[in-house]
Amino acid sequence: MRFDQFVQKYTKGVMLFIVVVMVVPLVLWGYMGDSSGEDSSEPAGTIFETVVVTRNQFTQQRHRSVASWWWKKYNDPMTMYMMRFGRNPEPPKEEELEKTAWENLVLLHDAREKGIVASKAESSAKMREVYQRFTGQWTVDNDMLERIIRDLFKVTQPIFEGWAQDQVVIDKLLDLVTESEFADYDRVYDQVLRGEQYARAWYVAFDPKDFSRETRPPTPDEVLKHYEQNKAKYRTPEKARVSYLMAEFEPLKQKAPAPTEEEIRKYYDENKPEFEKEDHQHAPGERHRDDEPKQYKPLDEVKADVAAKLRQRHAEREAHRIMDRVNVDLGAAAPEGKYPEGILETLKEKFAKEGVELVFSNTASFDRKGVEEVQKDVGTESGLGAWAFDPGVKEGDIGQKVKTSKGVALFRLDARKAGGDLGVTEAVRAAIVKELQKEQVKKKTQARASNLVQEITSRGFAAVRAERALDWRLTRYFRTQGGETGIGDSGLSFALSQHVSGGKSLPGTAAVLSGSSVGRDFADWAYVVYVEDVVAGAPLDSGDRFKEARRQEDESARRKYRDEYVALVVTQAKVDPVNKKSTSETPKTR
Repeated sequence: MRFDQFVQKYTKGVMLFIVVVMVVPLVLWGYMGDSSGEDSSEPAGTIFETVVVTRNQFTQQRHRSVASWWWKKYNDPMTMYMMRFGRNPEPPKEEELEKTAWENLVLLHDAREKGIVASKAESSAKMREVYQRFTGQWTVDNDMLERIIRDLFKVTQPIFEGWAQDQVVIDKLLDLVTESEFADYDRVYDQVLRGEQYARAWYVAFDPKDFSRETRPPTPDEVLKHYEQNKAKYRTPEKARVSYLMAEFEPLKQKAPAPTEEEIRKYYDENKPEFEKEDHQHAPGERHRDDEPKQYKPLDEVKADVAAKLRQRHAEREAHRIMDRVNVDLGAAAPEGKYPEGILETLKEKFAKEGVELVFSNTASFDRKGVEEVQKDVGTESGLGAWAFDPGVKEGDIGQKVKTSKGVALFRLDARKAGGDLGVTEAVRAAIVKELQKEQVKKKTQARASNLVQEITSRGFAAVRAERALDWRLTRYFRTQGGETGIGDSGLSFALSQHVSGGKSLPGTAAVLSGSSVGRDFADWAYVVYVEDVVAGAPLDSGDRFKEARRQEDESARRKYRDEYVALVVTQAKVDPVNKKSTSETPKTR
């Protein structure tokens, strides 16, 4: 090879390496520092009247407050429940992040005054706790952790590591100040005795099918009004189409070398919790204790599983290595950030010549609800439901590499089509008519149940039962906290038990039980429940019940005092920002 050919072939790669080495640290330094360009030693405010907080300290906590804010959201059960249905919380407002930053500064100062610090091991354990919370896995995958930090906490890794260290200190502080907080004994006894009541009740069901003949066709105005009020239901959804290039795990797994005995033993020793026995036997008369040592499956029993896991791990590493090489070629093909048409297919052919088989394909057009169907091909945890419909992603863009259940992939947004109004077409009109008639039936069913309750209240259950030819049924005496009612339908049995235990019905009273609490198939039904009798019962296993109730009430008392302490110490700190404009913006993620 001539010297000029050598220079032409290799100089570009060398220069790219130099740029990465020089520029990346500068970018990360910009994320960590004060982007305002002002003197970072200037005061941003004071706490506890005499403690000065510099602008640099506040900026650092302002960046970390983003992770704090999202962590609180992810620890809220209602937020997590809503996110299961795609309803993500709104991003934090600037004033919320500033408030969180000052709160953390106050708590960290309070912790330092009490001599509380965090070790590197404790900070690492906090990051592992966060990882396990979202993945359920003990072994940390660095790529997955990076995605969690970027996509869920909206920060960079250096900021996240600093937040984890601060969070350990704050948690230790709050654990210290709340460890002596206990619940009142009266609350504990109330909790123990709350479920020790037995009730017997009559109930009757109203099937909406019995009222279907009483419906009337809705008028055109009613159809149009319903359409205008529910227009979003009848819009054509936004749709996207993507292509992808993937290094699949399965072929790489088959080519992986057989793990050695030493590798199998090492994996088993380092990941023993994966092989914990779900249950184990006790000697006759021996009771299970919470503090008894855990038992694990022997290595010989799980050796095949361990070998499969090691092959899977090898395949995942190899897939990431291959796609890193693809990423390098992809960057070289788009020096100005615009990728050539068909670049993924071109890269597939290039790597095939080198003996590396990649999968290239195009998905069918899909909407947000259709992502699951697409993931049958590309694998779960693809992130397509968010990425493909992100307004910031444009047609022709290629995302970062993503690890799915099938492999490591790069996705390209080929096309995206906005949704639109259908108008009152014949199909839409038929759907609205059906829905309105169903609503009529539901209202008539509920009205019939409500009228029966009023009649029982005014005339008495015995008189109404004697006069009305209804299919009344009687439960056995059951514990109001989840006892067996004697009803064959488990859904109805549980709903009726909960209905009585919730205090909605007292002895000698009737109330409506909604079918939605019974089950999806009975959502439009209505039930009337008449509680005939409620009697007190003796507590079962009162000693264990008392211990559990005390533990629950103590935890509740400590959570309450934890919040009270935070509010108290922040109030005592008398936070005094010297300049409301001293905050810095949230650092951008890649």
